[in-house]
Amino acid sequence: ADRAANHFDKLGLARLYGSQASNELSDIRHLLSMLHASAGKLGVVEHVSRMRTSISASRPNSWRAAAYRAMESSSWFCDSGFR
Repeated sequence: ADRAANHFDKLGLARLYGSQASNELSDIRHLLSMLHASAGKLGVVEHVSRMRTSISASRPNSWRAAAYRAMESSSWFCDSGFR
């Protein structure tokens, strides 16, 4: 764990992944808003879950897979926290 944290710090991965995650959220925000308006929190959970499953199938250790796992597990996020 210390080794991974050291690489994370030395390589500036927090800034890199933070920027990519911000772009990802920006790209899906409108869709999530439409899903929330039509199907509520459950619609958002279902979409995020499908995305997590799809991304994890090909790249289980990617930052996107981790991001979608976090989104899926956050009740706050799925109930309009994405706005």
